[in-house]
Amino acid sequence: MYKDLKLSLLEKDKGEKKLDKKGFTTLVANLFILKKDNPKDGKEVRNEKAEFKRIPEGGFFMLIWKTVMIGTLKTIGAPTKIAKKTVSTTNKK
Repeated sequence: MYKDLKLSLLEKDKGEKKLDKKGFTTLVANLFILKKDNPKDGKEVRNEKAEFKRIPEGGFFMLIWKTVMIGTLKTIGAPTKIAKKTVSTTNKK
């Protein structure tokens, strides 16, 4: 359960060490995409099903982490392609 969820999206510029806040994208995510409360007033708690297809090159803990991440993203209303995208970029050789 959570109340009044807010998100701050950060991005690291090339050659920089510190993270910068992505203001417009953060605003859009907080206003239109994320579900701020779980449960909403007078409704039941949202429960989402989390699935992640195991990648043979990935380890067991990656499987656990990605499944938890997908479940969390689905619960808050964020696109689950975020979790899947990180797998495809980290497993390239």
